[in-house]
Amino acid sequence: MPVRVTFSHAERLATVVAEGDIFPDDIQRHLELVDRDNTRAYATLLDLRRMRSRISPQVGMLTAMMTKRAQESEIGPIAIVIGSNKAFEEAAHRFATAGIDCPMKVFTDEPSAHAWLDAQRSDKAR
Repeated sequence: MPVRVTFSHAERLATVVAEGDIFPDDIQRHLELVDRDNTRAYATLLDLRRMRSRISPQVGMLTAMMTKRAQESEIGPIAIVIGSNKAFEEAAHRFATAGIDCPMKVFTDEPSAHAWLDAQRSDKAR
């Protein structure tokens, strides 16, 4: 499966790993899982390090979908891990700064992404 999703309800964390070629239907299936499990407000670690697809054409569609979802209900913080994949860097930064109403940031490594997500969740708890 190109998009693998796991939920930690105790941590209120969704981990999404994209591998290989990703298509709009894969993204839609992920969002359906999020809705089914009522986890929109969870923090999300989006790991794109093993993704091969060109992400740029999908950024506009994904941005529109996420903007609509953020208007409907709270969206938790999103950490996007791209590793050393420079091909995704520009598109990931465009998505992260598209004005979607949730904290979002791009990282090259997973530990930094987890630390940022932890800080976002602790800020919200205050």
